[in-house]
Amino acid sequence: MTKSMSNQPPPAVRAEGVRKSYGDGTARMEILKGIDLTIHQGELTLLMGPSGSGKSTLMAMLAGLSRPDTGSVSILGTPLAGLDEDGLNDIRLRHCGFVFQGFNLFGALSALDQVRLVLDLVGVPGREIDKRARSALSEVGLDGRLHLKPSALSGGEKQRVAIARALAKQPAILFADEPTSALDRGNGEIVTRLLRHVAHDRGAAVLCVTHDSRLLPFADRILRIEDGRLVGDERPNSRQ
Repeated sequence: MTKSMSNQPPPAVRAEGVRKSYGDGTARMEILKGIDLTIHQGELTLLMGPSGSGKSTLMAMLAGLSRPDTGSVSILGTPLAGLDEDGLNDIRLRHCGFVFQGFNLFGALSALDQVRLVLDLVGVPGREIDKRARSALSEVGLDGRLHLKPSALSGGEKQRVAIARALAKQPAILFADEPTSALDRGNGEIVTRLLRHVAHDRGAAVLCVTHDSRLLPFADRILRIEDGRLVGDERPNSRQ
């Protein structure tokens, strides 16, 4: 038993006793109030809660985009507290993908070049960049839209380019912040199914901050946060 457990890979993300405050003196406000959390690969996990509950702040802590006041966060078994900014950038670049509500695409670049760029940044050999970029865009259904710039793409297509950009890196962890909130029903479902695909078929840990109840039937795990504390941790009985 002990030997088997020791051979298990570390969790994708682990947080222990994470607290975060903003402001000074009497105006100081505690946003996160002692969060303990483990996120596993191969699962689509939703983080839900009312506005101001601490969802986005918690995601920033888990992704190493911000540091907790107290407590610890580790990614794939590596404690983030011991890393300088270059180290944090490196672990995010190598192991993490990001999808945001605002797409974060470069207006002057085609869909193909958006993906090529991130592959170049992570050091993929030049001969593999084009192949992997095209494969990722094909995976999200954009074979015929490779050479279009964001101005010629719909909102749903832009989000799919952002997902392809993250997929091409083959990340162990995908962080998604309100990825469907600006999309209509049809495009929202396409993006949701892609997020589930990344978890179930790619084996990544997908953590999605959302208000969108349309994602609920696709989730493996639903975390609920209120007033800086986790108040719910549910697992639907079966995958859809």
